[in-house]
Amino acid sequence: MTFSISEGMFVEDFFEDGMLHVITLRSTVKRGKIVSVKIPEEIPESVTVLGAKDIPGNNSIEVFGRTMPVLASDFVRYTGEPVLLLAGPVEKTLHEIIDNIEVSYEEETPWTSIKNYSKEQVAEERIIVKGNPEQAMVDAFQIIEGEYTTDTQVNRTIDPHGAFTLYHGKILKVISPTQWPFHVKSTVAGVLGISPRSISVHVPEMSPSLEGKLWYPSLLAAHAALISYKTGKPAKIILRYEENILFTPSGASVYISNKTGINKEGNPVVMDISITADTGAYPILARELLDRVCIASAGVYACKNMRVQGKIILTNTPPAGSYSGLGLAQGFFSIETHTSRISELSQIDTYNWKRANIIRKGRHTVTGDPVVTEVPLEELLSRVVVNSDFQRKRAAYELLRKRRNGIEESPIPYRGIGLATAFQGNSFIGKGEEGATYSVRLRLDKDGSLTIFNSGVSEDGKAAAIWKNTAGEILGIKNENIKLEIAGTEGIPNTGPSTLSRNITIIRKLIERCSQAVKKQRFRHPLPIELSRNIHLPRPIEWKPGIFNGKIFPPLSWVATVVEVEFNATTLEVEVRGIWLCIDAGKILDQKSARKRIEAEVLYALEWASSALEADDILYSEKILSVPPIYIEFFSKSKRNQPGGIEELAMSSVPSALISAISQATGYFLDSIPFSPQSIQRLMEEQ
Repeated sequence: MTFSISEGMFVEDFFEDGMLHVITLRSTVKRGKIVSVKIPEEIPESVTVLGAKDIPGNNSIEVFGRTMPVLASDFVRYTGEPVLLLAGPVEKTLHEIIDNIEVSYEEETPWTSIKNYSKEQVAEERIIVKGNPEQAMVDAFQIIEGEYTTDTQVNRTIDPHGAFTLYHGKILKVISPTQWPFHVKSTVAGVLGISPRSISVHVPEMSPSLEGKLWYPSLLAAHAALISYKTGKPAKIILRYEENILFTPSGASVYISNKTGINKEGNPVVMDISITADTGAYPILARELLDRVCIASAGVYACKNMRVQGKIILTNTPPAGSYSGLGLAQGFFSIETHTSRISELSQIDTYNWKRANIIRKGRHTVTGDPVVTEVPLEELLSRVVVNSDFQRKRAAYELLRKRRNGIEESPIPYRGIGLATAFQGNSFIGKGEEGATYSVRLRLDKDGSLTIFNSGVSEDGKAAAIWKNTAGEILGIKNENIKLEIAGTEGIPNTGPSTLSRNITIIRKLIERCSQAVKKQRFRHPLPIELSRNIHLPRPIEWKPGIFNGKIFPPLSWVATVVEVEFNATTLEVEVRGIWLCIDAGKILDQKSARKRIEAEVLYALEWASSALEADDILYSEKILSVPPIYIEFFSKSKRNQPGGIEELAMSSVPSALISAISQATGYFLDSIPFSPQSIQRLMEEQ
């Protein structure tokens, strides 16, 4: 059998003679025991039905020590959990059969709330204590409290989730649109109970996924691989649109309360923060997510006394948490919305309040880690405020708001403007990758061409272009003479997952180091020259009761963001007039690509802030704001020559700036997302 992968092919495009389509029978209850499964006696011989008992290896997918079943064996934990796989040559026939399969359940009361939960639901806990928060709260001049909720972030991609598998000789080829090829390889090997050497993973074309294709592709690859392993035939599973929306990983729903004590000048002297995050039925990536929410919930502000308590709560909903920033966006939304409230109640201009309280060199972060480098936030705030004319607009809109009596129908829309800050790190911060070594390999051939070997996944091709440019500039080789091996695992070193800006901050750095090594040997040794360079990941952050040790994913990238809105008092609809961002992410390698990426992230952030799932997670509705003007300035005062990440900055700053602007325009303090005309209507009715 011949088999090849061509550029431009998505997982849907793969087809082989004799291929079997794979569909999933999913649970119809939120929580309960599987009592019986009745499969029609007369089904075609060409159809294969496979359940948990048919799995030859481990019935589990594992991420950083947390697991979930590949197929439910005797218990289901959310509506839509995979129970059986059906495979056959005609997909229509499979759907007819699946409609006649009867699964009986003994239902149990589902876990649905992250506010009223039992001890059994707590999957992970964290606590940070700095200073003496109890005494500081007693001594505070004023105490300001707030509760902030971020709903589920629906993860939609242009191309669907899926997998294609087939045997090529003795090797099982797996085509998987994944950000983590080696995780797919290890998962499939474990599920089949075979050596990873018998599996080769290839990554087809895929659209940007906002971390939604970090671990979930491994589950679908395991499903398709099970069918190929049992039948010996090619197998393809492609999720329908509804399945992509309802069952693939979404952003976690997070509830955060913040009790802040301030002094007479309005500056925070103590914060007591409580966090509960819902990661669904299985706490995949829960540890990493909770670490990040805890860190972001304190924001970029200096506060000597602090207590942050966080919990991951299990509910009977699809696994969640794998989304842009892995928790940073939720934490920053709460603290930025809260500090806007503090500055308002303290009667201090928002910009001046932030400038007075941002963390600076010599102070300590929420973890107690000393800040040893200059923090560029003051400059970023100053520039974005000037670029957007923030102070004049804020003062004018505030004066108009105070003159009116609530929301009244008016031919002239009300306006508001908000300001927010955030940072992002690069790579994971918690345990899970300790001891891991990632590498890149380069080969300079006799004809002067260069080949780069790494398992990094460049979803939109931009990272791949940067990798080539990095090597080409060092070695003086034109891009057309540089070849990048198609992402996967066959003959390629493990470079780790392509997530959290690692393509730029880790993989690009490895390529740079490898290119410099090749350059030193270029005229001293005969060609071809083939070299590799490794990176040993830093010691992860360690959590102990009341103690938090470790540095927060250096180097950091920073952003200051302004959002201006118009509010229609008749329709209660919001239109964004403009968004301004000022960013310090070190060296920007490709200005045009960076701007396009941030613009896309801004739209994702607006969509998250104004869309939601309804009615038992079955009906999807959305309200997408019209595309506003977006102004981006890259600014770096330091001499930092290394690039930082930019992918999470908009998601962490735009929603809170947007909500602050809407709060000013409407005169009602909004404290949750997504917002809608209905949510504003409810606030009006309550007062």
